[in-house]
Amino acid sequence: MKKLLLVLAVGGLGSPAFADITHRMQSSVSLSTGAAATQVERIGSTYSVSGSGVDTSWQKYGSTGSNDVTAHGVGGLDFQNTTTGSGDSAVTTQNSYSSLGSITATQQTTTTGTGDSAVTAGNGTAFSFTQSYTQGDSIVTTGPTVGAVSNYSSQVSTGVGTGTGTGSVTSGHGITIGGGGSGTTSIGQFTTELNIN
Repeated sequence: MKKLLLVLAVGGLGSPAFADITHRMQSSVSLSTGAAATQVERIGSTYSVSGSGVDTSWQKYGSTGSNDVTAHGVGGLDFQNTTTGSGDSAVTTQNSYSSLGSITATQQTTTTGTGDSAVTAGNGTAFSFTQSYTQGDSIVTTGPTVGAVSNYSSQVSTGVGTGTGTGSVTSGHGITIGGGGSGTTSIGQFTTELNIN
């Protein structure tokens, strides 16, 4: 009988429970002041032409008289150079902007007969002509100063931040922050983490 009770007593004992508990608390303050920045976007030149029932001729930009004329031409962009300064200090920037030149459109004609009996007249059909040109931005080789306007179509300029924010953390995880001037950011953060395995 005693042996049976001993076996029952041993069998009734359970395994001990083991658990790991981790608790972490953290406080932090982040202060930043923005730097000056300028962002620009340069657009390029675009040119389009369409028509029907017309004949065209195109003359290169800057040419006069009958020089540099292309019969039946529809035009094109002619890259130009920019020269700044003079003498030994002259600086030339290649292809800094583009020019269109001039285009002439006339109604198409029809010639009938030959020699002295030749007759030239408009063909009598409807005609149309459309030309579109957008001048691109000139290339700027130096960055604009903050707040200045350059020759680009789209630009955003941000001034340097003024002052600096303030922040402190106490041993009891108390957070105190204060904002600076424009362009500054002050962030206080408290995190707590509890892990039970």
